Amino acid sequence: MTNVEDMISKRLKHTHVAQMALSRDWGGLEMMTLRYAVDLKERGYKSYIITLTDSPLEKKAWEAGLTTLSLPKSVYFSPTSTYKLRKFIKTNCITFVMIHHLRDLWLVCPAVLGLSVELMGFCHMFLDNVNKKDFLHRWLYSRLKNVIALTEVQKRSLLKCLPLNSMQISVLPNGVDTKKFNPSKRSQALRQSLFSATENQFVVGVIGRLDPQKGQLEFLQSACLVIKKYPQVIFALIGNPNRDGLAYLEELKSFSRHQGLTDSVRFIPHLEDVSSALASLDVFVLPSYQETFGNVVVEAMASGVPIIATAAGGLLQMIDQNENGLLVPPKDPAAMAEAIQKVIENRTFSGLIARKSLGTVQKKYLQEKVLNQIEAVMQNPNQKVFFTNLG
Repeated sequence: MTNVEDMISKRLKHTHVAQMALSRDWGGLEMMTLRYAVDLKERGYKSYIITLTDSPLEKKAWEAGLTTLSLPKSVYFSPTSTYKLRKFIKTNCITFVMIHHLRDLWLVCPAVLGLSVELMGFCHMFLDNVNKKDFLHRWLYSRLKNVIALTEVQKRSLLKCLPLNSMQISVLPNGVDTKKFNPSKRSQALRQSLFSATENQFVVGVIGRLDPQKGQLEFLQSACLVIKKYPQVIFALIGNPNRDGLAYLEELKSFSRHQGLTDSVRFIPHLEDVSSALASLDVFVLPSYQETFGNVVVEAMASGVPIIATAAGGLLQMIDQNENGLLVPPKDPAAMAEAIQKVIENRTFSGLIARKSLGTVQKKYLQEKVLNQIEAVMQNPNQKVFFTNLG
């Protein structure tokens, strides 16, 4: 840590910071909300979580020993929830609220009227073809001292869709804990127990929520092409559907059965800790139609696993073609199959892109560097931080 960063950190110690995400899902957005709360607590902050009653985030926050405000689900306006939120903020002397779902501004902005509370927004989703520049939205977004975009691509979309100016937006990626995600987590015993893979079998994996937009069906379609040439390859899908996605899981299983993939495909439920499973893959695939960032891509990089991802959204800024990964068009099983076969057939190439991925993590995605930058923005909301200067 530099002298300037050390000074900032010392000034901010014991600052009371709340992470807010009113969501019943458990995905990247909610995981990052919890991670920031835990990481800032470990750095000496008084850390809080504001979420929904009976949500996965509520349970995880309790398990992490975080003081939590749980609110009932509401549609935009809720005087009762706004009152509870204001009381919670005042009682706990909260001076920063970090909002991870921007629609929560409808509750938090009225709650902090007249209070010395800084609002910081995190945009975890990619916005397109929306226009929220009416009077009410202009008032809401004017309350944000700073908005964190994950990539320059996302920043441009935010400027197009939201009543924000360029000076309000800092570009900062999510970081990765390299103590947790690293190549040493690879385990042949786990490959055998989790994937039923022998030492010489090649395992191709997808990790994430089962959802049509995540491209798992195209992943299985690519498997049909790959196993014609390489019948011993194993394709693993790790993750659960959300509450509305059980039909999609059945669609994937039905496709697998009808295409004769049963012996080649592994459906593995959500794992609380995916670090060992990720490091034990031979190639990681992200087949999503659109990703704002893709935390699991950075985790795969840190795990030393070759990456194949779709050329869409923020992934275009994260992956350099044939350098630290391979990019394929979204919804293109043939291109995905071709990329998988390239990694299978050229182990020298796959090892090279995996090593370059590790270098990318060290330069851009170390969790400590990202947290230092967050502290810098908290200290001076007008200070801009950018994806390209983290090295």
